Amino acid sequence: MQVFSRQLATMIEAGLNVVAALVILEEQTDDAYLASVIGELRADVEGGLLLSQAMARHPKVFSHLYVAMVQAGEASGMLDHVLDRVAVQIEKEAKIKRRVKGAMVYPTVVFTFATLVLIAMLMFIVPIFAKIFVDLGGQLPLLTRMVVHASNILRSKWYVIFPVVILVIWGIRRYKKTESGRHLWDRIKLRIPMRIGEVVRKVTMARVSRTLSTLVTAGVDIIKSLEIAGATAGNWVVEEALTEVRARVHEGVPIAQRLAENPIFPPMVSQMVKMG
Repeated sequence: MQVFSRQLATMIEAGLNVVAALVILEEQTDDAYLASVIGELRADVEGGLLLSQAMARHPKVFSHLYVAMVQAGEASGMLDHVLDRVAVQIEKEAKIKRRVKGAMVYPTVVFTFATLVLIAMLMFIVPIFAKIFVDLGGQLPLLTRMVVHASNILRSKWYVIFPVVILVIWGIRRYKKTESGRHLWDRIKLRIPMRIGEVVRKVTMARVSRTLSTLVTAGVDIIKSLEIAGATAGNWVVEEALTEVRARVHEGVPIAQRLAENPIFPPMVSQMVKMG
């Protein structure tokens, strides 16, 4: 999408009208699905719709933020500049995602390897030591007895345990896709120990701040900007907090004051907003 936005901005800045620019993009786009969407955009714009209205009919391709930015660009007459900002926004979002995924590779590999080693020990190594302990006689420590017992259960009921674990993981993934599951998971993500929760919060705050900056710079009013930033925050807890902030700002309360009152927002965020 960043390539599409950048090319569309360049052609509009060069003096082409929106329809002509969309025709060129439709012809040169390699992605068949995106090309079909661009063709529908062109047809809608030729039919009298604004570009933002045409994009709003494709929510799977153009996000709420994207449509709002284009709408602000159309209203201000700076569509090319706004599209450039959208491209920069998408590039920065992709960069953050790559960094987060890269940072999670090591702990994921370690956790997976440790789990496999633990299963192998319980299945094959612990039984050998358990037989030695039985031959020696005597009372084993409680922790050792628990490990031996876990090994016996895993070896005798593996055909039950492994399917149950798979079903539990599948059930959790399905539950996370529901509204209540998403709410619960977003709360848990912010409370994960070992600084993981803090990293999740910082990434979310960076996304919200960048979204607000992009929207306000494009000329979108602060109430609408807060609404869009909350919808695109990627975390339900932050989304609810921004909804409350938006309601209080609508009543006349300064935005920095409401941010400072909510513990989900770091003090630096409220202070920087106050200075702005």
